[in-house]
Amino acid sequence: MNVTMANRTYYVHAPANYDNNRAHSVASTLNNLGIIAVYPAGAWGPGKPTDGPQRAWQGAPYAYITYTQDMLKDLEQNMCVDSSRLYASGKSNGGGFVNLLACTESTAGTFAAFAPVSAALYPATDSFSGCNPNQAVPLVNLHGADDTIEPMAGQAEEYGNIGYATPTIEGWRQAWANRDGCSDRSAVDEVVQKNVFTSTTLETWNCSTSDPRATVHAYTIAGLGHSWPSTTGADGGVTAFNATTAVIIPFFDQFST
Repeated sequence: MNVTMANRTYYVHAPANYDNNRAHSVASTLNNLGIIAVYPAGAWGPGKPTDGPQRAWQGAPYAYITYTQDMLKDLEQNMCVDSSRLYASGKSNGGGFVNLLACTESTAGTFAAFAPVSAALYPATDSFSGCNPNQAVPLVNLHGADDTIEPMAGQAEEYGNIGYATPTIEGWRQAWANRDGCSDRSAVDEVVQKNVFTSTTLETWNCSTSDPRATVHAYTIAGLGHSWPSTTGADGGVTAFNATTAVIIPFFDQFST
């Protein structure tokens, strides 16, 4: 696929029941329950000092909003897509880029909901560098309490480089709730539920009585490191639930544009 400023590719996983005569929802990185899954290829960048060049979505010149927009246009031209049910999810650098998509007005209105997981919220993708969706954004976030790569407490720098600064996850979540309308204390409906899954706390903000999109769901998993919550195979620990099927897809299913 040729896109603005670069020749980029993406992978598509069509569900077994894909029907070219029926519009399907689309989610980046997810493939379940009749959803078309799209896996965009990150561009090569310098990477962290200890890692060397890597493909990444980190906030940098090669993390293109334009690429995502062109990818969606290409997908809509070649597959039967329900454009009202486009969703964005990603982990780590991908989670940071999902945050950037949610923060950017042109893409905040394109995607119906967002799911950043263990997000790398470096300055160019995080709200403290400017986040103006100018609309209510439904967002679900999952983060391990023991994540040392993207710590819950945030960090002022890494390797002596402030370009790797990140906010506290709690502060970042609250900022999203504020943007969705919860800065008006009279509108706040904040609920904290412990052990919604084993060792997992859910904090929910419902910020409008008239707009269901004005909501933030935040899961904090005790004992989990820098991993996508899953019952198997996670190098940062396993969880009692699978984030994809138990949390993210049910959340996405509530929203359309």
